Amino acid sequence: MELLIGDKIKGDENIDPRYVDFDSPIKMSLKQRNEFIKFLRSIFAVVEEDYVNEFRNERLGDKIFGGRKWTIAEYELILQMDDTAEIAKQLGRTWMSVHIQRGKFIFEFNSWLNKNRKNIINYDLKKLIYDFLEFKKKENSKNKKYKQEIIRKIKKYKEVLKNYESIEQKGILDIRINMGLITKEQFDKQIQQIKLKIKELEKKLEKI
Repeated sequence: MELLIGDKIKGDENIDPRYVDFDSPIKMSLKQRNEFIKFLRSIFAVVEEDYVNEFRNERLGDKIFGGRKWTIAEYELILQMDDTAEIAKQLGRTWMSVHIQRGKFIFEFNSWLNKNRKNIINYDLKKLIYDFLEFKKKENSKNKKYKQEIIRKIKKYKEVLKNYESIEQKGILDIRINMGLITKEQFDKQIQQIKLKIKELEKKLEKI
């Protein structure tokens, strides 16, 4: 669960760190806030405070919580517990969001551990999760660049194919054939090679 503190109230330019954001902002003394956070931590396994300075028209209570970013503490819990319903209850997330995240994260995390010859017994779990998330961040960045490069190549080959088709439609091909510069078979073969290259690149793109 994420607890936002210090939000501006509409019409008030001053930042008051005593406001806590829910369906509507609640003003609390420091003691009240600490007691409230203590209470939340007795209900949820993970409660994090996030201090903000900007005014938001949309209140935290209006948002769908399933889309919020997962934290290291939450990942740690899904690795330590097997009961999806209990995890969902302790994290304040939906059963489905926990179910999906467990299936994806645990498989990828364990694969990464095996590949790097590490285990959760001999290493600090929080540090392992952090290292894995950093690895995924770099991997996603590389995949993004690789994807962009493939898209660029596909676009280039499609432009070449378009030029070939234009040459044939405008009668330029016939002129080149009559001049002995190329045969129809050679021209058709070049077109097929370009189309094949485009298909190969599109298949690579689907696998990313």
